[in-house]
Amino acid sequence: MKSIIISIPLLLAFLSSTLAAPLTNSRLPRVKVRARSLANSSLPVPEDPNDPSAKYVVILADDEKRKWADIFDEMGFATNEVKDHPQGFSAAEAHTENHSFQTFGLEDGSHIQTFGTTMRAFTMQMFQSEAESMRDLPNIAILEKDFPVATGLVEESSYEINEVPDEPVNMTMVPASELSKRQQQGQVVQQNGAPWNLERISETNAVALRGRGVTQLAFNYAADANGGTGVDVYMVDSGINVNHVEFGGRAKMIFTAFGQNFRDDHFHGTHTAGTVGSRRYGVAKNVNLLGIKVLDSRNQGSGAGILAGMEAALASHLRRSKEQNFVGSVMSMSIGGGGPSQAQLNVLQRMAQAGMHVSISAMNDNRDACSAFPGGFSRQVPIFNVGATDPSDGKASFSNFGPCVNIHAPGTNIVSTNANDNQSSRVLQGTSMACPAVSGVIALEMVKNPNLRRDPRAMLQHIQSMAIRTNIRGANSAQIMLNNGVRR
Repeated sequence: MKSIIISIPLLLAFLSSTLAAPLTNSRLPRVKVRARSLANSSLPVPEDPNDPSAKYVVILADDEKRKWADIFDEMGFATNEVKDHPQGFSAAEAHTENHSFQTFGLEDGSHIQTFGTTMRAFTMQMFQSEAESMRDLPNIAILEKDFPVATGLVEESSYEINEVPDEPVNMTMVPASELSKRQQQGQVVQQNGAPWNLERISETNAVALRGRGVTQLAFNYAADANGGTGVDVYMVDSGINVNHVEFGGRAKMIFTAFGQNFRDDHFHGTHTAGTVGSRRYGVAKNVNLLGIKVLDSRNQGSGAGILAGMEAALASHLRRSKEQNFVGSVMSMSIGGGGPSQAQLNVLQRMAQAGMHVSISAMNDNRDACSAFPGGFSRQVPIFNVGATDPSDGKASFSNFGPCVNIHAPGTNIVSTNANDNQSSRVLQGTSMACPAVSGVIALEMVKNPNLRRDPRAMLQHIQSMAIRTNIRGANSAQIMLNNGVRR
């Protein structure tokens, strides 16, 4: 038998080169994944104080087109799709073909929720170290922690009005001789028996109460007869009671962040929708009201839910803009919370580029509105960030203020539609109530000014130019009051 002699240095060199070669048939996790507790699948364990867990929102790079399962597999997550998850994002049945929402289960029982059509995003619970690893991947554009959100509502001042007005809403023509100044021509109609906030935005001066209570339907509202006909207003809120008689069949739900719950089980969303476009309490009485539910029965939500709702509104706008009867879109969002979210800014920028108008409440902390988001982005994107006033044209005591507020509107003791039944009303106050008045005026102006329908920056400047220059006591900037073009 012949002996085979192999050089030890040669053998070591061979083994070294072999071990260094790429493993072309093996999956290499690019995100470090740790064990999670099946007993509490929403939180990874063991909880390391130096590596805390949190819920994160992740936006993919625009050029990432692969299937979700392939993306998660490359990241090291073994997933399976879960149908009809009770806490997943959902589109209303008539709109499912326009949106993409999926829920994926992990082996430990936790879940990943995906959303987005104009962009692709997902949300999941991760360790900080996992998030840091994922942030470095080339197909990740934005990664940030999720956060709680609330509304611009002063909740303790809320109460119902169970009396249903006996008189129907009547609109009468206003002779041109009664109008001291108008910036556009067109037929003007007047509603008697309106709430005070509507009178204020169609008058030059502060409302003279003359013994009338601020919650009485004893005021007059004048507006263009077009009523915002054909304009789509997306209400990103707690939902809408679409069966309320004051909506006249013009309201419908298109999205929820809560499984299959499309109901307004709070009341905030129905109230704000009423100020935009209800027959009795609305600024623009003929708009289409599209409900996007991102707040629960406690009027609370998450940054991820808000982001998914905003993106759903944008996707619907882009689809509708291709239809022959399309007029224009407004997103009305009386919501804020958390710090500056790059994900939300990303969607707001996409909306501006797509010609979608946005009105947001400045929130109710009586502090600089530049620290309250997403309204605080008003100096970066052309959006309305709305502060609130009282009947004497003073800043509402709760309203935020400062250079990021770019218009004011009535926001105290506002009567509008109630969610609890199909006829009653409710009194609320907050910048939440001021924001939808601006949304309504945007709708009116889109019908009158076709050249502004897809130009958010020009619309912002136009409505600011129509506003009443006045002394809003307590506001150190934006000394302008919303006006709908009628001055008497």
